[in-house]
Amino acid sequence: MLTKNQLFKRVAEKFATRHRFAELAVPTVSVAGLLVLKLYALPSLYRQFDWDRIYVYESDIKLLLARYQPDVGPLFKLLARHLIPTDLLEIQKLVTEEQHRITRLEFVSLLDAHLADRGFCSDMNQLLRVGIAYDPNHAGELVKATLLSLLPER
Repeated sequence: MLTKNQLFKRVAEKFATRHRFAELAVPTVSVAGLLVLKLYALPSLYRQFDWDRIYVYESDIKLLLARYQPDVGPLFKLLARHLIPTDLLEIQKLVTEEQHRITRLEFVSLLDAHLADRGFCSDMNQLLRVGIAYDPNHAGELVKATLLSLLPER
């Protein structure tokens, strides 16, 4: 890794390790280190309109965030010393949006749990006009079929 760049040097010091692979000691970085490097590179790639690499980097970042759910606060603190404020803000926005994304499976699980809760299913009766029938299980199936199919699977 090029360590003339102060951020790269910091990543090499704080997030790098060596793993044995056959007879070699291969230098690697942790998930946090990889996120720092990819997040740091994105603003430059955006300015270059390097869409192929942008899509790869964004995909890698999203995968790392979803799979490992790292604490990104310290990573942003480190990046703040190496990115201009507007770039940092955009990177934080990208990460925050990704962390708040819910998958279809998570939503269906949550909906099923609520539909199994008698209290959850009975509170609509007070909101409806007398004589209007409401079946929460039917409504839940309708939501699954029409709305939840629009959510990403992962």
